[in-house]
Amino acid sequence: MNISIISSFIIGTILLVSLVKVNLSLVGNSMDAMYDQVAKIHVNSIATMVSHDFRKIGYGLSGGSLQEATSSKITFQGDLDDDGVVDMVSWEWDKTQDITETSNPNDYVLLRTVNGKSTPIKMGVVKFELSYYDKLNQPTNAIDEIRWIQVRLLSESADPVGDKYMNASWEKKFVPLNIED
Repeated sequence: MNISIISSFIIGTILLVSLVKVNLSLVGNSMDAMYDQVAKIHVNSIATMVSHDFRKIGYGLSGGSLQEATSSKITFQGDLDDDGVVDMVSWEWDKTQDITETSNPNDYVLLRTVNGKSTPIKMGVVKFELSYYDKLNQPTNAIDEIRWIQVRLLSESADPVGDKYMNASWEKKFVPLNIED
């Protein structure tokens, strides 16, 4: 009788350990999926704002809408709200401003400034890269030659899952009609 009780405890312990292991595995997979989804939501939110603004480059103006164009910053004019008022807009990935709210050492502030009012975007941006092209699709840095603007964005989760951060990326090439010849 003692052997049957001991065997029952051993079998019960094995079942309990198996259930705990399955539960931990499910929790880990759930965290992976959650952080992955959060990174995708962040990229989608930023992409929506960038797309809205970049489509309005030069809108309501006749030439000369681009003011500054570097690999991490663009400043331009355009009527963002279609209200007849031309706005001054700037997007800048500021690698001097660490985000202290997350444990991710690679994320920095993406700054959107409209008419002098800055909005810091703290959504795990680890890459915001701008490239410029002329009418022949050749890379250029000359503001008066720019016809296409390519944006590359990479966002990572605020916290790691294990030893890696979940990430999501977005890339788009804009051809604002208001800056073409």
